[in-house]
Amino acid sequence: MAPNSSLVSHSVEAELTEFSAAFDSAFVTVEAPQWAQALGAFESTDNLVSVYPLDIGVVGYRPFEGDMKFRDMYAAELRMRQDQWQDGISVMAEKIRQKDWIGWGKRPTDMAKAARGLGNKLVAAVLAANPYLDFYTIRREGGNTASAIQWFASNHPVNLLDASKGTFGNDFTWPGGDLTDALVDAIKTRFALLKGPDGDNLGAVCRTFLVPAALGPSFTKFFKSDMLLTAVQNVGATENVGGVVLPNVHAGTVQVVVAPELDVYSTSTFYAIDEVSSVSPWILQVGTSPETIIHDESSHMYKTSLRVAIASILKAGAAGAFPHTIHRYVQA
Repeated sequence: MAPNSSLVSHSVEAELTEFSAAFDSAFVTVEAPQWAQALGAFESTDNLVSVYPLDIGVVGYRPFEGDMKFRDMYAAELRMRQDQWQDGISVMAEKIRQKDWIGWGKRPTDMAKAARGLGNKLVAAVLAANPYLDFYTIRREGGNTASAIQWFASNHPVNLLDASKGTFGNDFTWPGGDLTDALVDAIKTRFALLKGPDGDNLGAVCRTFLVPAALGPSFTKFFKSDMLLTAVQNVGATENVGGVVLPNVHAGTVQVVVAPELDVYSTSTFYAIDEVSSVSPWILQVGTSPETIIHDESSHMYKTSLRVAIASILKAGAAGAFPHTIHRYVQA
């Protein structure tokens, strides 16, 4: 007599329920690097499409001269979309029924950790793709004009509405190898000279280097070293003839955030980030909580393959935002 596949085995059902409960618990408690949340703007929302107002004015008090002046909250806007992401695991139901079934092991925790780390992967992918920035899109009734400026470029307008304010760049090269005092000086100076939309100094300060794992040890060592060995050149500055040990004025001034997710795209490209000004380099959205879907013995999957499964669905999306606050350095 054939078994009735509409009957649910309590042992299989219990194991699937246990996996779901373990995943939910781990999603709340698991420790995973969250650099994408920490260094950018983060929103927990289930909206598929969100619109962010970008006030391109500069916050600050000015003399009252008879007429009130206001900054336009929607002088520009950034629109971004969340996609649905999923992971899941399946197993022959008969395997669970066996006396030697050892349970799910670390799989619920590993899946929760992957869910927590999804934001890092999304931001790393956007950094590598260097997309055209959405807030440069000109939106009018009857049709839009697409953005023509990428996230990392040499021709960003200081002020979207006033071309006379000039342009700035956030895409640079570096020679590779170890960091030098001169290179870090140049990086910090570029941030210090940045202007805000009103043409005044933005007050940006480089406080973070976001680096692939391949650069992590050498970059971390540089900013933790109190002394630096500096090369001494001959009179014609054509070759090194010696070296002298000098205090490292940059020690402890920059935090190095190691992001292994970047190595997939480049092991020699890093990003310098300002965390002082009020604008963010990117926006990351993640749904409020994952949706769990269980395929038990009453499912179509079991009836056609004798397998059971559990899956997790998570909404998430990332987009580049203000170019002022992030500079890219590509090895020449």
